Amino acid sequence: MKPLFVKTLLPFSLLGVAALLIFWLVNTRPEAEAIEPERPRPPVRVIPASPTTVQLKVYSQGVVQPRFETRLRPEVGGRIVEINPDFEVGKRVNEGTVLARIDEADLLTALAARRAERANAAQLLAEETARSEQAALDWTRANRSGEPGALTLRLPQLAQAEAALESAEANLAQAERRLEQTKIIAPYTGYIAAREISPGDLVGNAGEPGAVGRLFSAEGAEVRLPVSLREAAWLPFTDASAIAGTAVRFSAEVFGAEQHWQGRILRVEPALDAASRSVVLLANIEDAEIGSGALLRDLFVEAEIAGRVLENAFRLPRIALRGNDRVFVVTADQRLVTRTVEVAQRTPEYVIITGGLSEGDQVCVSPVALFVEGMGVVIEEVL
Repeated sequence: MKPLFVKTLLPFSLLGVAALLIFWLVNTRPEAEAIEPERPRPPVRVIPASPTTVQLKVYSQGVVQPRFETRLRPEVGGRIVEINPDFEVGKRVNEGTVLARIDEADLLTALAARRAERANAAQLLAEETARSEQAALDWTRANRSGEPGALTLRLPQLAQAEAALESAEANLAQAERRLEQTKIIAPYTGYIAAREISPGDLVGNAGEPGAVGRLFSAEGAEVRLPVSLREAAWLPFTDASAIAGTAVRFSAEVFGAEQHWQGRILRVEPALDAASRSVVLLANIEDAEIGSGALLRDLFVEAEIAGRVLENAFRLPRIALRGNDRVFVVTADQRLVTRTVEVAQRTPEYVIITGGLSEGDQVCVSPVALFVEGMGVVIEEVL
């Protein structure tokens, strides 16, 4: 019986001992320390915040236009008998240049008649003056008492003769002016924009009533610059008159090269632009004529206008601004935190900050893919 007992109970005994041993091992095992894996610290580039004096810039664009453009119209009618070779589109003409002439034959005839009228009036005046003087002498010789009357001295006839001479001289001057008006003259130095006549054409009262050409001024190139109401607050003025004289820098690509010109604000137009609801500044381009070099009429130009000067402002790369009014700052323990700032101006290249930063703050200028407030970083480069 003993072997059977051993064979039956021994396996169960061994299993019991093994279970107790496992239970003891499980309950007496050492507790594993929970270790939180350290998140990787991405490298970032920073720029120290340094307050400085900053001049704001206002950007606009416009088209170069001449200060004057004139439709040339004849003052007298007649046939075109001569056209100046320089009266061609695109040619430069000086002030006083005779561009074309109208047949003056009829006006020369009229001028001769007016000269004859003046001569007759002068002769009549001389005769009446002599008669008046003779009447006064006769009155004295006759020893008559009292003063001679106006009729005795022929004063009404003398006044009529004087008026006739004055009228004849005015008619002569008018005839001379009309003869001079047969010349179509450039009123200022500029460029021919259009010529509408040919030799033999009838113009003025005798023919076509319209303009014979168009001329635009070479000096005084101007540009209308629209500026939004928000950006107008960056300009250094409190009323429309105070901005006159503000510097403007113009630029454009012409003939494959970047060109630059300097200018000044002349005035602010008194009404907003109807289409864009913008303030319109009128600026000129200094020391350059339209048509000289690369400055062309209707050229599209970019404008940089000098704005207000800010003290103790921070100028940072545009990438430093996150959203509308936040930047990332690296703390002393290499943590990345958010800072809300006051933005005075932002452009595609830079941003001007006037509040929310302190001198020496390390502002992050690297892209941050997955930002977590207080995340660890490593400063890779200080710009």
